[in-house]
Amino acid sequence: MDNMEIFFFLRIFILTITLICGYLYSNNPSKKIYLIIPVILISLNEGLRFGRGIDYNGYYFKYNDIVNGIDIRTNDLLFTLLCKFNDYIGLPYQGLIFLMSFILIVCGVFYLRNHIKVLSFALPLFFLFTIDAENLMRWFLAFSVLLVGISYLERDNLKYYFICSVISFLFHSGIIVVVPIFLLLYYVKRPLIKPLPACIVYIVIYIFFKNSYMLNFVSYINIFSGMEQFSGYVDNAEGWLTGTANYVAGKLKIGTVIMDLILIYIGYRLIKYEPKFTYYYNICLIGTVLSPALYQIEILYRVCLLFKLFQFLIIAYSIYHFIIKQNILSVYKILTCFLVLFLVKVYVVNILFEPYTEKSYLYIWDSMGRHFLSI
Repeated sequence: MDNMEIFFFLRIFILTITLICGYLYSNNPSKKIYLIIPVILISLNEGLRFGRGIDYNGYYFKYNDIVNGIDIRTNDLLFTLLCKFNDYIGLPYQGLIFLMSFILIVCGVFYLRNHIKVLSFALPLFFLFTIDAENLMRWFLAFSVLLVGISYLERDNLKYYFICSVISFLFHSGIIVVVPIFLLLYYVKRPLIKPLPACIVYIVIYIFFKNSYMLNFVSYINIFSGMEQFSGYVDNAEGWLTGTANYVAGKLKIGTVIMDLILIYIGYRLIKYEPKFTYYYNICLIGTVLSPALYQIEILYRVCLLFKLFQFLIIAYSIYHFIIKQNILSVYKILTCFLVLFLVKVYVVNILFEPYTEKSYLYIWDSMGRHFLSI
């Protein structure tokens, strides 16, 4: 098998195993092995991936600077300690990649235990919707811990939410942007906006927004000049604000637009079956409605991603309520089936037909002595 075929097989295998293990655990929560197996599989798959985007390259040099004492970080203390721990136990840079992948899936599984009845769908969907962690490694490392905090927030445990928020901040200080928003939304007991106006706002943004508008804000980024942790943003403010500094999703494809509009619609309907779901609907609503603009802006794309990511939970509950539990053929059942087929196309079928790019399919055994990929 070539690299693409191995990558394709492993993705199908992991999706199948996570679905089965999620189903088995939801029916027998005492059997922790059903959660341990997905943790091991996903940690190995993601932890052994090589050349996972431009951040993989950047953090190779940053990692070496940290362990050699060149980069003495006062912020992001826990990330520094994680790098030093990896070096202390004698692992190479790829060991750090494995540790971050492991932390993400462990925290994800811990969080999903609050949603046990949809675990068979939510677990494979979580794997798919966190694929961006292959590039945005430290950002998702911080979010991993915050996800644990959100699981406590669901149980009205503010103390542990704040503790997890602090830990998350010490992995990546940028996470401070989303911490108060997630907290405030928990106390909003009604949808922020109904589906029709939400869809209208989404379409208007999609049609009229241009990333060049953000050039008006370049001067404001200079406020952070002199702060070491923001130097990368200040030095290339124009690129970060217009999406040319790094990879971002850019203008959304029509298929994604249709999927987003459907999710806005069926997510609102889910509140009828899951009244507490308002919290996640509002989180997802912010990320989804603003994504046509924010996905074109590198500095805000990362923030928006954490809100829109919760689409995976809406889809999981939609499958449970509209396909599994609902016996009649309804518009919600049809729309949910469309979402499932669209996800299969994007995350599975497209692997076979998209143009081959080396960094998309490689594992550490393909590195041939390289420490990073030229991108």
